[in-house]
Amino acid sequence: MLRNNNNSWLATQPKLLNAKSKRGYILFSAEVRKRVMNKNPEAKYGEISEIIGTEWACLSNEDKRDYESRAQFIAAERAKAELLTRKLPQVKIYFDLNTIAICVLP
Repeated sequence: MLRNNNNSWLATQPKLLNAKSKRGYILFSAEVRKRVMNKNPEAKYGEISEIIGTEWACLSNEDKRDYESRAQFIAAERAKAELLTRKLPQVKIYFDLNTIAICVLP
């Protein structure tokens, strides 16, 4: 049986999604962080994160689902944009009467 090393396979796959857009909490955090920082100018980073986490926990499930669906939409749009802007490799073909060589250029 052929074993596939998932880590090496994963490393070869294109990175289509920005990690910052995967979860609704991250989107929520990005939207409210500035407001929380302005309300708590003396708070440290960890304290700000704790306040944001508490606000997230207090959100209704409907509001959380809204953030989750928005985050999924953003991730899908970023993936589409990356696919559209990804450069395809340039190829040069050399040939004579007996040989054909195809070179992929960087």
